[in-house]
Amino acid sequence: MNKLEIKSRSFWANILLSVVTLGIYGLFYGYYLINAIASIRDDKEVKSEFWKLLGLNIITLGLYQFYWYYKISKTNVVLKNDVNYTFPIFGTFAIGYIIMIIANALLKASGGASPLASILSLVSIVVATYPVYIMQKMVNTYVNENN
Repeated sequence: MNKLEIKSRSFWANILLSVVTLGIYGLFYGYYLINAIASIRDDKEVKSEFWKLLGLNIITLGLYQFYWYYKISKTNVVLKNDVNYTFPIFGTFAIGYIIMIIANALLKASGGASPLASILSLVSIVVATYPVYIMQKMVNTYVNENN
């Protein structure tokens, strides 16, 4: 992917398409976003990250994603400015994961019928997708500044 192929995209449209296609479009979107970041940064190591992220997430039952978000947050993903993205990218993903664990514990404790657990599950999904929103926003900012 070269820099000319990178386009500004709507995060919410991508999330909606992911839901409608039961996650299949989400895989395409993740591949696109990682390659867009790699292309902007001219970083060949990041370009191979999608398959590594997907494979290691399966093997480690999702724990590798914590490391990946931490690593991406420390490299100032796209804009290469002085803003620290550790909390918006890594911190919100970790908080979303913790909320999901609490929601699952509430579901088990209530025998599967807890409105609070359902609400917490939805909150955890929104919070855990925020890092992707931040990365897409960075890509869109780059596209808008360089066109």
